[in-house]
Amino acid sequence: MLRLEQLDPGEPGPGEVLLRIEVIGINRAGALFRRDSCVEPVKHLPARPRNEASGVVEAVGPGVSGFAAGQAVSVVPNFSHNDYGVYAERALVPVSALVPRPDGVDAVTGAAVWMPHLTAYGAMVKIGGMRPETSRS
Repeated sequence: MLRLEQLDPGEPGPGEVLLRIEVIGINRAGALFRRDSCVEPVKHLPARPRNEASGVVEAVGPGVSGFAAGQAVSVVPNFSHNDYGVYAERALVPVSALVPRPDGVDAVTGAAVWMPHLTAYGAMVKIGGMRPETSRS
């Protein structure tokens, strides 16, 4: 069951960024996680699921470089749903999951692009073994 609650995300710690979330990605994996039927089991409830979003940096934690307040970013889904979640108006995320969102890329596109990319990459490179072509001698 999905329930709305008011939670303070807190201040970003080392290696974290506080985002004002503009758009979240919703897909089958999120529904499976909420039912505890996902590849990754739910470790604790309540949880703030999912890891696909775009937003604007509000604050950076200690040791974070390369990002600043007011910067538009996309969140790459590279962290556990059990550790962070973006179904929120404001959320903490690891800086390792952020990429700058270029001018001309809207928030919806910025949130939607990464899961299809990673799905295709995983299928072609991780499962299929695709590698760059070497010279043909």
